[in-house]
Amino acid sequence: MRISSSNNKNENIETFQYGGTAVMAFNKAAHRVKSTGADPKGLGRCSWILFEGKQKRMTRIISAYIPCKTACDRRQTVYNQHKRCFHKLGNTECPR
Repeated sequence: MRISSSNNKNENIETFQYGGTAVMAFNKAAHRVKSTGADPKGLGRCSWILFEGKQKRMTRIISAYIPCKTACDRRQTVYNQHKRCFHKLGNTECPR
């Protein structure tokens, strides 16, 4: 089995944290995994697995998370987690 997972590593505001992604490969597919990766910004927005098949053909499977904006304005929502991180980097655009 091969697993690639990602979650928000920029802050820890609660014991339970919303958001994150994961991709898993089992049995024969796990033997074809060439590499794995995750969101380089550490927000848990994506995880991926790259498979190498016959004749060296590559296929990348990606799990992506786009936070939804809700009427609820709680601190721990994924939307607000990403918004805070982007604001620290000087980006005031919507996290979506």
